[in-house]
Amino acid sequence: RLYLDEMVDVWRAAADAVGERISVLGYFPDGRAQTVSGRRELATLPEGPLAGRTVALLLETLLSDAVRIVRAKANRIGAIDAITADLFHSIVGTLEQQRRLMRAPAS
Repeated sequence: RLYLDEMVDVWRAAADAVGERISVLGYFPDGRAQTVSGRRELATLPEGPLAGRTVALLLETLLSDAVRIVRAKANRIGAIDAITADLFHSIVGTLEQQRRLMRAPAS
C-alpha cells in the first residue's frame, strides 16, 4: 500500500509539472475530475477488492499503456516544443521505472 501511495505521489507531481508547462505556454490547465476523466486514454481498474498479484498485473499494463501514450505525445510535440518534449520524456522514464518495479511482484 505504501508503494502505491508513492506511485500516486509521483503521478500527481508529473500532472502538476504538465499543468505548469501548460500555464507557461499561455494556456489554462483544467484539472477538474470531470474534465480529466472525460479525456482519459487509459483503461479503468475493476471495482471492488483485488488480490495483490492482480493489482500488480493491472498496474503493469496501465503503466505500459501510459508509457506508449506519453512517448507518442512527446514524439509528436518534439518538433514544435523541445522543452515540453523533454518533460514528457522525463515522465516516460519515471513510468518505465515504476513498471519495472511492478514486474518484480507480478512475475
